[in-house]
Amino acid sequence: MTKKTIIIDSGLGNINSLTNCIDSLEFKYEIVQSPNENIIFDKIIFPGVGSYSHAMESIISKKWDNFIKKNVIEKKKTLSGNLYRNANFIQLWL
Repeated sequence: MTKKTIIIDSGLGNINSLTNCIDSLEFKYEIVQSPNENIIFDKIIFPGVGSYSHAMESIISKKWDNFIKKNVIEKKKTLSGNLYRNANFIQLWL
């Protein structure tokens, strides 16, 4: 079975640069702009740069918080990105 990655486009990161890199590796991915429980995937990339507080406002207002909690904490899907390194980001899900 081919694994698929979703890239969360919350407006916080450089999606074009990221997709160029992933294209060069020939991985399958889908860019997702809103949470959708019907998407089948194995990994999540959540690109983000800039202010942590702005990022959290975006995550919560676009309802990514519950999607991430359900898929990463409960279903144990892999999450990659810059924001998850922040201790406050991790505490949100605990």
